[in-house]
This record gives sequence, C-alpha cells and structure tokens, in this order.
Amino acid sequence: MVLFLTFVLSMMLTVVLIPPLMKSASRFKFIDYPNERKVHTGMIPRVGGVAMIIGAVLPFILLMSNLHEFIYVYVSLFTLLIFGLVDDRYVLNYKFKFLGQILAVLSVVFLGGVVIEKLPLFNDMLIPKYIAIPFTIFALLGVTNAINLSDGLDGLAGGQTILSLGAIALISYKAENIIVLMLALSVMGSILGFLRFNTYPATVFMGDTGSQFLGFTLGVAVILLTQQGTVDISPAIVLLLLGLPIIDTIAVMILRMREGRFSPDKKHVHHRLLGLGFKHHEAVLIIYIIQTVMVISAYLFRNETDWFILSLYAAYCALVLSSIYFAEFIGWRTHIKLKENQLTLLEKKIHWLRDKNRLLNALLLFAAIILISETILAVSFLSELPIDGYYLVIMMIALLSLMYILKRKNSIHLVERIVIYTFGALINFIVHSHSNIPVQFQEYYDVVYVILAVVVFFGIWYSPIKNFEPTPLDFLVIFIAIVSAVLPEFQNASKELGISIAHMILLFYAIEFIVENVGNKLNYVRYFALTMLSMVMLKGVIG
Repeated sequence: MVLFLTFVLSMMLTVVLIPPLMKSASRFKFIDYPNERKVHTGMIPRVGGVAMIIGAVLPFILLMSNLHEFIYVYVSLFTLLIFGLVDDRYVLNYKFKFLGQILAVLSVVFLGGVVIEKLPLFNDMLIPKYIAIPFTIFALLGVTNAINLSDGLDGLAGGQTILSLGAIALISYKAENIIVLMLALSVMGSILGFLRFNTYPATVFMGDTGSQFLGFTLGVAVILLTQQGTVDISPAIVLLLLGLPIIDTIAVMILRMREGRFSPDKKHVHHRLLGLGFKHHEAVLIIYIIQTVMVISAYLFRNETDWFILSLYAAYCALVLSSIYFAEFIGWRTHIKLKENQLTLLEKKIHWLRDKNRLLNALLLFAAIILISETILAVSFLSELPIDGYYLVIMMIALLSLMYILKRKNSIHLVERIVIYTFGALINFIVHSHSNIPVQFQEYYDVVYVILAVVVFFGIWYSPIKNFEPTPLDFLVIFIAIVSAVLPEFQNASKELGISIAHMILLFYAIEFIVENVGNKLNYVRYFALTMLSMVMLKGVIG
C-alpha cells in the first residue's frame, strides 16, 4: 500500500501543482521562447520541473520513516531546484548550470556514499576510491546532461525516463531493494502527472529544472540498484536501462568533435527523425519504442553475462544509428506522396486498405466483435451480483433509456459515455471476480485482450477524427497496461489486480475508439448496451 500511495500521491500532486504554476509563469518570466533550434512556435511556461520535484519529494518525505538517512537526496535535489530555477528564469551559460550539477553530485557521493565501485567485466574486484569517486562524478554528470539534452520534443525526456524507471522498479522489486523501488515509483508518478500537460502539443515544459532532476535521479537510481543492493546485479545492464539518451549524446559529441565545434545543433536522434519527415508525435513514438525494447531487454537479460549485455546494447545502438544514417544517405523521406507507377505492390495494397477507410472499418468491426463476444460470454457465466450491483444496473438502464429518447439522433452524450464506461467496468469485474468462469475462458480472455490492444492502437493511429489522434502518452498507458497483464510479479503481488486494471484500461480505449469512429451507427452502440444490461437483469432475476 505504501508503494501504491507513493506513486499515486506523486502523480496527483504534480497534476494539482502545474496549473497554478502555469498561471504565475508569465509574471515571474519562466517562459520558453521559440528560436531556430526549437520546434515549438509559441511561448510555453517552463515550470513543470518545479511541480515534478515537489510531487516526487513530498510523498517520499511523508511515507519514509527513516528520513535522516536520505538527507543527501534532499540536499542534492534542492541544489538542482535552485540552480535550475535561476537558469530557467535568466537562461545563464553552461558554466552556471554545470556548477549546480557538480554540487548536487558531490552531495550524493560524499554525504550519501553513492559510488561506482563495480564495473562491467570486473565484477570480482572493486576499483579503488581514488578512481571510483571521480568516475562516479563523471558518470552522474554524463547521465544528467544526457537526459537534459534529450529534452527536445514534447514528452520525449519524460517518456524515456519513465520507461527506464519502470524497468528499474521491476528489477529493484525482484532484488527486494525497497529504497530504489520507492524512489523510482515517486519519480514515475510525478512524470506521469507532468505528461498530462506535456504530451504534444505541450502546454508546459519541464525546463532545465525538470530535465536535470530526471537525469540526476535516474543516474542515482541505477547506481544504487547495481552497486548497493543485496542481490548482485550486473553493472552492464545500466546501459540498457538508460537506453537511447546515452548513445545519442555520445554520437552527437563525436560528430561535434569531428567538425571542430561544440555549439548546439540539430544532430540528436529526434532532430534527425524530424528531418526524415516524421511528424512530431511520430518521432517521439519511435524513440519510445526503441527505449522500450532496450529496457525490456534489461529486465529479461538481467542475469546474463556482462559480455552478452554489452554486445546486445552495442547491437541496438548500431542498428538505430545506421538505420538513420542510411535513410539520410539515400534521401529517404516519409509522408511523401508517390505516383501510382512508383508504388510497390505492397504499398499499393496498403493504399487500397487506407482508401475509403477500408482498414479503419475492418479494425472497427474486429474490435466490436471482440467486445460483443467478451460481453456475451461474461454475462452468460453470471449467476448473481451483489444487491448494489443490481441497483446500479437498474439505474444505468433507466439513464440509457431516457437519453435514447432525448438524444437518439445526436452524438453520444456525456451521461451515456459514463454509463457505457461503467458497464465496461462491471463486465471486467464479472470476468475477474466470478468463480463460475472456467480457467480456459480466463486464458482466452488474456490472449484476446492483447489482440484487442493491437487493434485499438492501429485503429487510433488511422482514425480520421482529429481530436482522436494518438499520442505518445497513449503508447505509455497501453504499454503499462500490457506489462501489468503479462508480468507474473504484478499478478502475484496483487492477486490479479494488475491484470484486471490492464484489461479495464484497454476496454476503455476500445469503447472510446468505437464510439468516436462508428459514425452514423451510434444507435447500434446504444442498442447493444441496453440489451446487455437487460441480460444482466434477466440473469439476476432467473438466478
């Protein structure tokens, strides 16, 4: 419960703090102005980092019993907060920013004893302090700046970091490292709250305050996980946990050194993806997918040899960078309309599917069939509900009937949406709590929901509804839902609570996908909901 509260409180605090901070941003001149290196065109408040730090630290303070042992964390984060605020307000040169980072790093190294003493391929020996301390300072500064430099697109730095921290949380849970687990969950909660406002098009930026906070806490977390845990974990997995920002920063620095300059440019992976013609949210999504592959590999191969992990990371980096370089070299660009005689057979088939919404209609039909079959099977196994459940069903039938009479020629009303979502949650409850449902059906239910996730994701992607365009945040939510469903750690820890929540999230996405895209067939949605609710009532009366 403490872990759950840590995550939820961090998220809620961040969400609550951002709006008032945004209102005061103009008065105190915490505004990010567009320039030739930035992709946004308007003035955006950069106060998200303040909300994230407060949102992450307060639950940690409230829920930790041995606060005095973590004084070094608070000193470091307070240092980053002060220097970050001054930098975000006045946009000072890199020397001032670097001074704040060094002071924060020195606090955790000398006050907290956060030191790298084990290196990949040298696990049987500890490196001496006079080498370990400077190397730790260098490594923490490197990670802090790598995340800071990756903060170039809406949701990018936050999304990459939450994926890394998610893997760190899972591994620390397996290693019973509660401190790292709580640190990861508190920061993840604050990031998720921030992404509510930072997903493209962003209404707030995290600023250097936020990006340095994320990089610093991520660096400290991986060191505590691999160096100070009770279970030996290969230090090589740090590379996979940190993922793309590290090799991206190294590659950019090498390019700048070859060109004999160190001024800011547009050589980062996200800039190069934009240069290849990808849209803003598409570039972010591609980087999320790359980062996801790396952090999943870190979790799956955490017990492999250092050589294997290092080789795997090198292979991932080579594949990503060489693919981008090859695309640039041949002049490939996406979103360029080719003439009919220039298309390959596969491209012609894809164009045919997308023409006249053929693909969208097929995905809609598939999603509807899955939901209808799942609902009918769930209701058929129902024998009884608590009396409160039946009162709820009666109220939903009455509301839907009334709204049908009043709004049947209009779009789905908010009241109808609430009823339909509530009915979806009820079906999910029946499936996951009813003892009459055979085990074989439960297994079928899990497989079908993975298929449904894929169908809904591509359905959202190809939807012509402008306000229904997918965002990278949708990818994060669906990814978290799928991970909750398939990882045995989540299921065992909460008696299938994780898989139930995952199914409900996907169910809500599927309902929204159908309601938004079904067009003039909305009444079919109303008929189906009323029919299924009536079946629940009938089963209850008969039972």
